[in-house]
Amino acid sequence: MLTLSNNFSTESLNRLQDYLQKILPEPNTPISPLITAMRYSLLNGGKRLRALLVYAAGEALGADISLCDTAAAAVEIIHAFSLIHDDLPAMDDDILRRGLPTCHIAFDEATAILAGDALHTEAFDLLSHQIPNPITAIAMIKILSRAIGKSGMVQGQTIDILSENKILSLEVLKQMHYLKTGCLIEASVQLGYLTAENSQPKIQTALKNYGQAIGLAFQIKDDLLDATSNSEKLGKTAGIDIRNHKSNFVNLLGLSEAEKIMKVLIQEAHIALKPYPKLAQSQLSSLADYMIGREF
Repeated sequence: MLTLSNNFSTESLNRLQDYLQKILPEPNTPISPLITAMRYSLLNGGKRLRALLVYAAGEALGADISLCDTAAAAVEIIHAFSLIHDDLPAMDDDILRRGLPTCHIAFDEATAILAGDALHTEAFDLLSHQIPNPITAIAMIKILSRAIGKSGMVQGQTIDILSENKILSLEVLKQMHYLKTGCLIEASVQLGYLTAENSQPKIQTALKNYGQAIGLAFQIKDDLLDATSNSEKLGKTAGIDIRNHKSNFVNLLGLSEAEKIMKVLIQEAHIALKPYPKLAQSQLSSLADYMIGREF
């Protein structure tokens, strides 16, 4: 088992934070709370796993680090937008995110909706203007837009809302969480691949399979933590699925079986990378292992 390099994670996260600060600076004359709300939700930390996946895939394939910065920032901006909207009263109605009041609590509901909308468009504006090669920029926009739209994250969130007070089958639960969570994680790895600007279809397929496996494993780990941890440790409200009468992997399968499936998925992620030594020995492999032991 490889260990996630502190140098890799610290350097990547520092680069990302600096980049995000530059593209979304504090307004000199705050006419409205919009930019402040966007910064509040984007810059207040978090695991940044999706960004780390971009950097790890790009680094493994010898990408220009500046392209990784842009792609990682776009992914994190989209993730921040999705969290703002997920926490709204019409969705999960949550009051805590990353140990702080959620955006609609810190500001107000209308400002939170608009901040999410603005972040959503900011990600695509960033890719369209900061990725020099137009072919690469378009490819990144295609992957990211498909991951979060009607065939991805938004569809997953819709299924989640419609599934309240229902017991889902394992297959439907897997599909819902692949769309809601896994698609953006898979897209993060794919964007990392595109930063290398080196067409290798077999490697792209391997990374896609890796991303699908860790995307579902990530959600199962979240369900395990939600069932066994507390709000202070999680930085968000524990037991939210139970409160909202939603199915998850733990209440459907139990702790032991859910953990078993998660570990199988991590093995599948390693298997996907195995034929390509530069991937198997990279931080991608370490990030897969990190999924099992992460505590936050």
